[in-house]
Amino acid sequence: MRLPASPGRGRVGAELRQMPGILQGSHCLFALLTSLPVCPFPSSSAVCRDFAVLEDHTLAHSLQEQEIEHHLASNVQRNRLVQHDLQVAKQLQEEDLKAQAQLQKRYKDLEQQDCEIAQEIQEKLAIEAEKRRIQEKKDEDIARLLQEKELQEEKKRKKHFPESSGGKAYGDSYYYEDGGNDSCIMTHDLLCP
Repeated sequence: MRLPASPGRGRVGAELRQMPGILQGSHCLFALLTSLPVCPFPSSSAVCRDFAVLEDHTLAHSLQEQEIEHHLASNVQRNRLVQHDLQVAKQLQEEDLKAQAQLQKRYKDLEQQDCEIAQEIQEKLAIEAEKRRIQEKKDEDIARLLQEKELQEEKKRKKHFPESSGGKAYGDSYYYEDGGNDSCIMTHDLLCP
């Protein structure tokens, strides 16, 4: 009697046929076949356990992917914040530089304006000093001319009038009958020709 071929039994059967004296009677064959290890189907608890392990593995994998996505999203958000902060800092720096440039320009303009005002004041002071010098020169010339005229008048008087002691008591100036002083008249003649 020949047994149907199965994956496990066919191989065992072929091995048994090669051994002489083993296959003598059906009783021995039945004993041999029942003693062979049979690949049993897994039990429901083993299937549930394997399914739970697989489910745990899937959940762990999903959580890991979510964590990675969250980490990447937070990195993207942090990078955007850093870029925004850099742009704001750059804009503030540009505004600060612009304000400093305007302030320096203002200081430079004020300095130039102060220099121009100082130069104008210096020129006015020089002009006034020159006017004073000219006026002093004129005053000196007038004083010299008055002195020369007074000396000439004195010489004329000395020639016309002899010296008297009364004239010397009151100084060199002579009074006229109307009470005027001859030096005042000479000053008036020089100033008003």
